[in-house]
Amino acid sequence: MGVCKAKVYDTLLLHHLCFPDLEHGLGFIASQLLQKQAWKHLSGVDELTYNCRDTDATLQIANLLIPMARHEKVLKLYEEVQVPLARICALMTETGFRIDPARLKTVRADLENKSNLLEQELPAELKTREVAVRKRQLAPPGTLSAKTGRPIKYVMTDATELETPWKSPDVLKHYFYEICQLPVQTHAKTNEPTTDKTALPKLIRAASKSEYGKKVGLAEATAVIRALRALQSLRQMASLLSTFVKDKWENTGVERIHASFNVHGTASGRLSSSDPNLQNIPESVRYIYVPSYSDWAVFDIDFSSLENRLTAWFAQDNERLERLAQPGFNEHKWTTSQFFDIPIEEVVKDNSKDAPYGKAKRIGHGSNYGMGPLKISRLYDLPFAEVKELTDRWRQVNQKTVAWQQATAARAKADGFLVTPFGRKRWFYTDSAYTESLSFLPQSAGADIVFRCMVALLYDRLNWPESQVQKIVQYYKPLPRPARLLVQVHDSLVGEAPLSLMPEVIDTLTRVMSQPWPELGGYSIPVEPKVGLSWGEGQPWKGN
Repeated sequence: MGVCKAKVYDTLLLHHLCFPDLEHGLGFIASQLLQKQAWKHLSGVDELTYNCRDTDATLQIANLLIPMARHEKVLKLYEEVQVPLARICALMTETGFRIDPARLKTVRADLENKSNLLEQELPAELKTREVAVRKRQLAPPGTLSAKTGRPIKYVMTDATELETPWKSPDVLKHYFYEICQLPVQTHAKTNEPTTDKTALPKLIRAASKSEYGKKVGLAEATAVIRALRALQSLRQMASLLSTFVKDKWENTGVERIHASFNVHGTASGRLSSSDPNLQNIPESVRYIYVPSYSDWAVFDIDFSSLENRLTAWFAQDNERLERLAQPGFNEHKWTTSQFFDIPIEEVVKDNSKDAPYGKAKRIGHGSNYGMGPLKISRLYDLPFAEVKELTDRWRQVNQKTVAWQQATAARAKADGFLVTPFGRKRWFYTDSAYTESLSFLPQSAGADIVFRCMVALLYDRLNWPESQVQKIVQYYKPLPRPARLLVQVHDSLVGEAPLSLMPEVIDTLTRVMSQPWPELGGYSIPVEPKVGLSWGEGQPWKGN
């Protein structure tokens, strides 16, 4: 029997490279590229026709996308990076990440206790309470209907159940807009009144104004602000409980979480994660994720200030690059020192939004991607006047970056697209083109650096030939077995390995990830390895 030399093309991955901002399901791609009758509704009704049309559409789409990808010069990126990356994502999903049931229970209890304390900050109208209800239950054998005298199956009984008013949009709108008389916030798309997460910061600002205090009284205004802030935190707690520490995991004895990693998940090229989103788990919840065996540990190796360094590299801001190259340098501490005239050695690393470090970090991130003071103020619920003053200072100390931002945005507007040094392309045509163009280059270039490292570490497990790996990296080395990669979080790689093997694992990861990149003129990004007995307990690696 001869060897099959057929070449497989993934239309979803090809479409993502050619149209990164659009949907990538087969039905949508067909509606965009083909003049073909809709057929997806036939699933479960006429499977034969459904499958035939799926196959026909896929072939037609491939015949259009392959030359399109070649013309846009992204076919090489597809073949050399996206294809092996998709297989690595499947490998991480299949492997999964072990969770500790006891730790899960502890974290759930802690979040529930915090939620209960936060509820005390709410007014009585919004607090969880018991309400009287009538419930149907099975009737005792031989129960007869009072009207007909016939046997009945169910009876209604008095009972109580918990009601959570603060989770009801209608209750919140009535309370804050009618009782508290706050200005009505509307949804950007529907123009209907809303109290969603975008509305709460606006309501807090409205309640903080002196006019509102005079209108309802200072004590009442203070209570309203306290309730709004508590509501913000309660929603965060509820999201954590329902997404990252689900009670069903504990009740059903789930031992491993098999999240999905999506190559086509973002327009910038970054991976996305779902069910659950392991890229968005708070430090406190990472505590439940543990190694598979008692003599193993979790490693988390992170590129140091990846996007900030890349932004400085694109801007050719040599002064900023020199600062970032200093061992132990923390750009957020430096920015805090510049903003608030605090000696850098005295800056406290406090991420809360009202702390100097927290403010500087948020304003630095926002300014790095071209956000104006009004957007930063609204996004992080910070006073506009202070944000305006601090963004002006940021622009003064990062003048070369600001000049690069203006030139890059102008190029994106004039050409309609940008291409990274790694060949990834994105088109810009929306009202958000200015900020999207500025974030695209460092985010996308950073993502492609991480992807190339993943291939360089795991190519042998994919049976991927070395000749292919050599096309995308200068240095490659297999991750020592039985160590394995579990999660990719934007600029870090997370995995597990036996403690006895950890020195070799960290050395391999460090060498591969900190290699120079010809696409960036030989520039390399340093890494910061951490190792711990759980994902949330990692400590800086200091060797043996």
